[in-house]
Amino acid sequence: MRNGLLLKYRYFDKALFSLTPIPLDVQELMTDGKGIYYNAENILKKYDRQLEELYRDYLHIILHCIYYHPFPRKEADPLRWNTACDITVEAILYELTKRESYRGLRSFKQEPFIQEFKEKLGVLTAEKLYYHLEELKEEEVEIIEKIFKRDLHTFWYPEEYEELPDEDKYESYEEYKTEDIEELLENWERISEQTKVKMQSLKESDDPSITMLMQNLEQVNQENYDYRSFLEKFAVSGEDIKINEEEFDYIYYSYGLDLYGNVPLINPLEYKEVSKIREFVIAIDTSGSVKGELVQAFIEKTYNILSQYENFYSKVNIHIVQCDSHIRKVDIIKSPKDFETYLEDFTLIGFGGTDFRPVFDYIDEKIQEGVFFNLKGMLYFTDGHGKYPEKRPDYNSAFIFLDEYPIGFEPPIWAMTLVLKRYDLGESYEHKRS
Repeated sequence: MRNGLLLKYRYFDKALFSLTPIPLDVQELMTDGKGIYYNAENILKKYDRQLEELYRDYLHIILHCIYYHPFPRKEADPLRWNTACDITVEAILYELTKRESYRGLRSFKQEPFIQEFKEKLGVLTAEKLYYHLEELKEEEVEIIEKIFKRDLHTFWYPEEYEELPDEDKYESYEEYKTEDIEELLENWERISEQTKVKMQSLKESDDPSITMLMQNLEQVNQENYDYRSFLEKFAVSGEDIKINEEEFDYIYYSYGLDLYGNVPLINPLEYKEVSKIREFVIAIDTSGSVKGELVQAFIEKTYNILSQYENFYSKVNIHIVQCDSHIRKVDIIKSPKDFETYLEDFTLIGFGGTDFRPVFDYIDEKIQEGVFFNLKGMLYFTDGHGKYPEKRPDYNSAFIFLDEYPIGFEPPIWAMTLVLKRYDLGESYEHKRS
């Protein structure tokens, strides 16, 4: 079967042979990113009567893995995540098999839903569909689930397992699933990237399914750095008066205590060099397309990171600028306490068009006035649609987007960019929504 699929979809070569076939008493195909679990009797029946459907079942599983679907967030709602993932891969299968003579009843049932989702969301990804399904009632999601369901996702959720893939080796499925989860993810990241590279050679073909696959892979594999690590790019070095345990040699210290009693040969260093945030600008796009609860969740997320792990100086100079087509409000933060007060009284002002240039003009003006003397950078939380400065500023500038890069987005070559997922905003966003 895999060889037959390889003849049709050669760019899936690595993915097709990456799952180990494991017989198991299950009604439908299953995967956990490591094996593909099947009922031999069911497979033989389908092979004789519905070979094309069996091919699509296997591709469905492979696409789940290429897009990392078997590794959901712990807080994800299983019903909505499962359905979102199934819609994503079935939409791709719909395009892949569009030109084939065999379509199947399933495709005709799915078609109106796929078209509707595309019109509303653009390129379909599991994350976007998940948040869209959150707006629907559970019974509505259950109806959609039945139309797109092709496999079982039990092994995606350790708490739902009933039978272990290898009971002799593992005491629990939790142990089985988490033992090498990072290795599994890294493996599928490599396979996904290899698939993308192979499809690039076919990108100029007249096959629309190639274009759709590329768009999905590009969105899934967007540079999506850890936000905490990203903020470190805007830190400056400084020295704290404290014990530097990292550069202290305890061997000589202990040897002195043993040799001379309470007289150490060396004393620990009293200064430690650390990277901290001192001067910083957070710009907020307050045009009508940016929602207030998301903005506040983003600022709270930023503050929570800055206030931990020695990132804050006791005295800081952080400017929070609200801007649509004009600067609407500037709040100046001088201490962690100021930041907490700001969050308590947060209000969003603006809701006009979008022009990024006034914020850059404001920063340049403050640099000339001596308000900033060592500004490391600015974060601009936005939807991406607006007017950018023509010249590169003298400080790092990063544009932060929610969930994905906007369609048609072409940032200046000097701009840093980062995509934050809604779940990256964590409890702050969930609290604002409730």
